Amino acid sequence: MKVRCVIVAVLIAACGAAPASAAPWKRVTTPDGSSTDQVGLERTGDGVLHVAWHHPTGPNTEDLNHTVITRAAR
Repeated sequence: MKVRCVIVAVLIAACGAAPASAAPWKRVTTPDGSSTDQVGLERTGDGVLHVAWHHPTGPNTEDLNHTVITRAAR
């Protein structure tokens, strides 16, 4: 029973540890946080993730913004 508890504890610790190669979080939208609830996502055949969203620039105008995230998370 004691060995089983040690094995379970080791497995839980291993699953909870973040991988060494994990990329840090970084912002992909505008700093003001507007329109982040309506993003469009598309992954192309080369594995690149494309994030698109609209950003209001005035009462009746907006920009369409685009961020590219490579497989290396850059």
